[in-house]
Amino acid sequence: MEFSRWRPHPWHGLSPGPSPPSLVNMFVELTPFDLVKYEVDKASGYLKVDRAQRTSSLPPSLYGFIPQTYAGPSVAALMPGASGGDLDPLDICVLCERPITRGEVLLHAKVVGGLPMLDNGEADDKILAVLRDDPVYGEIAELDQVPGVLVDRLIHYFSTYKRQRFGDHKVSVGEPYNRVHAEQVITAAIAVPKHRALEAIANEIPVTYVPARNTILLSLALGYAEVLGACDIFIGVNAVDYSGYPDCRPEFIAAYQEMARLATRAGIEGAPITLHTPLIRLSKAAIIATGQALGVDYSKTVSCYQADEQGRACGVCDSCRIRRDGFAAAGLVDPTRYR
Repeated sequence: MEFSRWRPHPWHGLSPGPSPPSLVNMFVELTPFDLVKYEVDKASGYLKVDRAQRTSSLPPSLYGFIPQTYAGPSVAALMPGASGGDLDPLDICVLCERPITRGEVLLHAKVVGGLPMLDNGEADDKILAVLRDDPVYGEIAELDQVPGVLVDRLIHYFSTYKRQRFGDHKVSVGEPYNRVHAEQVITAAIAVPKHRALEAIANEIPVTYVPARNTILLSLALGYAEVLGACDIFIGVNAVDYSGYPDCRPEFIAAYQEMARLATRAGIEGAPITLHTPLIRLSKAAIIATGQALGVDYSKTVSCYQADEQGRACGVCDSCRIRRDGFAAAGLVDPTRYR
């Protein structure tokens, strides 16, 4: 079991969760018993007193943030009317039946929805979740299963907790959104994984995973192939450097091949469409060497998850690391343009 000798910073040093964006970690800053607004000090990582609340309301739920998230331009793009993100970690409210009376604790939370909040024009989403395995709320999976009065309390609280006696009220809370949109907001807020060990890359499903991507793409190809009368479909999945994506494994391909046989007229009539995976057993070095032998100009390709507008790669995300290691193992110069 790995552990830290020193206390990690709760924003930057803790994991965003066991299976984000659906199951996330929450660092608790406020409990339903706090009349003082606490928030994490960005420099030290300790809780600090932000302000004594002017409101007479108590927080309706646990309130805190999801580690390793950032409400920046990607989050703002999902909220109409936002001038930008608030540049803080993504806020989360968690419902639980038993009282949790202290902050600076971690918990696992199942995402069910969220509230779109604008604070001085900046996106300040409040993700709504339930404590995992909570005896009362734990079976809730969607926002419409949350008792309406609890959602109303959250809306009222965030609409009024910054209100001043005089002056303009610059906080607005829109209509609550469902789990699917909440997970989109979380995905937009979580940074692309960087500097991970190669073992971790192979064994963990990353936030860059696109749900059912190859299932959907293969289904489109399968339907088109049958219309054309084609017999073969080729897909470039790789099981050696598959980066944690479940739909790149041989087990997935074998299962899909069987499904294609059962689900198509061609398959039923004895002429099934065949899936071909020529790269599935090759190492990254072997793939690169094969491309080199075929005359591929790798300087015109990029694998980076976050290349800039000039097409320059970051050099530190999972895809860049696997690519760099592949060129090194193949004994070839990496022509990729890095920032």
